Amino acid sequence: MDSNILLLTPSTDQLPDLVNLTKQLQEIGFISDPFQFEGRQHYQPGEALMIHLTFLGCSPVVSLGEPGKTGDEFCHIEFYGPFDEKQFISGSNVKPLRCPVCGHRETAWQPIIDAWKRDRTPWHCPSCENDISLEQLRWNKSAGFGRFFIKVWGIFESEAVPGDKLLATLRGTTDTPWDYFYFRGESF
Repeated sequence: MDSNILLLTPSTDQLPDLVNLTKQLQEIGFISDPFQFEGRQHYQPGEALMIHLTFLGCSPVVSLGEPGKTGDEFCHIEFYGPFDEKQFISGSNVKPLRCPVCGHRETAWQPIIDAWKRDRTPWHCPSCENDISLEQLRWNKSAGFGRFFIKVWGIFESEAVPGDKLLATLRGTTDTPWDYFYFRGESF
């Protein structure tokens, strides 16, 4: 079964102090108590989770259940990382990438990512001839790069966006702006 995840990540290489980040997210009610799930520490949603995510559309579905009682597709939060080097995360929902200079649409993105993983090779746009860092490419919120991630499980693609107070808390706690994107696929 595919997992649906909203991922938040610092926009720079700045890594958070995990103790302080956890405390701040608990204080604003985004996360609650920790629990073990699939051998890793996760957090129950806090009482203000629905305030910190802005839900879009007319009938979003978010299961606030418990593991083992409501299936695997329930809302919970996990910290993923930190990593020594940037990671590229994508699922089955990746959209064709676009050049930020000329707008060229590239559907064969997997070889580009494979080259980046090998030696951090920039992408050479066949249209405008610019060499562009993969992190500068427009992935349309369907993939992203980072050294640390907050995974909000059970959020379908484009169903919710992080609210201003959550983003301000993350920025204030880490001294860097944060970005977000969506993942759908086999969990990682």
